[in-house]
Amino acid sequence: PVAELEELVNSTWNVLRYDDVVHARFVDGQDRITLFFAYWKPASMSYRSVAGHSPEVCWPGMGWKCSRRELVSLSVPGVAGHFASTRSQSYQKGGVTENVLFWHVVNDAIYLPGPKSDLPGKTFIPDLLRMGPRQRAEQYVIRLSSNLAPDAMVRSPVVQALLRSLDARGVMKSR
Repeated sequence: PVAELEELVNSTWNVLRYDDVVHARFVDGQDRITLFFAYWKPASMSYRSVAGHSPEVCWPGMGWKCSRRELVSLSVPGVAGHFASTRSQSYQKGGVTENVLFWHVVNDAIYLPGPKSDLPGKTFIPDLLRMGPRQRAEQYVIRLSSNLAPDAMVRSPVVQALLRSLDARGVMKSR
């Protein structure tokens, strides 16, 4: 389940309306990594609706404070090149720090939120120019969050296996 309470599971689906989802937590002693992977079939959801629920929007909305945001490119052993750049972010709440890596894949391309996309509703014209009127493409959201630093998270065997699998299936192409 994507949440601990049934009502949160239902409300998450009512907002995101994904066609498929995987939510998993991997724990090794004090280290933990959480994976959220959602999929939308073509024509099922506009990418603007999905993009409005990025960590930049949702995590502060749940009371988390962003303390770091930077653009990163990841290298993974066994995968040639680098994965598409993404934002690496850190959030704090109640003495807990979560490091987040996030990709939104739309029609085999990475949608990387720009500075103005942190302000909901401010991207309509740029999105229309970039994507055209057909904005209901196949899409994926991949979010990794962990108490590990981003570089340690990427060195984790579970994250490396996940990224190699996504690359092999063409979900997230390395460059």
